[in-house]
Amino acid sequence: THPSLLGMGLGVFLPPNKVIAEQIKRIYQEVIFETLVEKDYGFKAVFLNPAGATRQALELLEYGYQFPCAIFIHHRDAFSVSMSLAHHKYRTACLVSSDPVALLQGCTGNWWEIGYEDRYASE
Repeated sequence: THPSLLGMGLGVFLPPNKVIAEQIKRIYQEVIFETLVEKDYGFKAVFLNPAGATRQALELLEYGYQFPCAIFIHHRDAFSVSMSLAHHKYRTACLVSSDPVALLQGCTGNWWEIGYEDRYASE
């Protein structure tokens, strides 16, 4: 009920053209927000680390999205946030994003790690 989201695709995969890179960052944040608004997934809170797209995420939040849950913008490692939440007895998950090889093979978002209390483990 408390997933932690990564800023996937916002680092080494960005093009060198800064204007296009900024547009990609904004689009990525829009997709996250619109996905969270369009359906109630039963989350109590979502922890988002937008990484290099923090400015874009904060600008978009000013548009007045009506999220069905609390959204927390943070700068911590998504896996450590998930582990910390799990150890505080929250049900949590973290998307294990694809590495460059998996992307070349057409895979994005290999799996979700989920856990609760001491049963949560990560890389």
